[in-house]
Amino acid sequence: MSKGSHCRQAIIVRKQAVTICAAVKLPDAILFASDATRYVMVGGALLLISALAMAGERRRAKRRHVDNVGIMPWRDIAALTMMAGLIVTVFGVMGWIRG
Repeated sequence: MSKGSHCRQAIIVRKQAVTICAAVKLPDAILFASDATRYVMVGGALLLISALAMAGERRRAKRRHVDNVGIMPWRDIAALTMMAGLIVTVFGVMGWIRG
């Protein structure tokens, strides 16, 4: 492989990356949202992950075979994402209130 062909391949990869990024269109509600709105959206996503982790912990606790223990720490994931989600959501709501 010569040096010139390697450069051409890098340019082709860069052009493809640009087209992939240009193909992703964000809705205007997200694109022009305030920082407070984005904080609330991220907080909501973290709270959703927390709810899914709680469901995973409940499923793990009610398993039929006690010896089949999984490796995912659902309780820790639920607790950490809930704390982070609540903190980020509170900051977003404070931003909404302050304007």
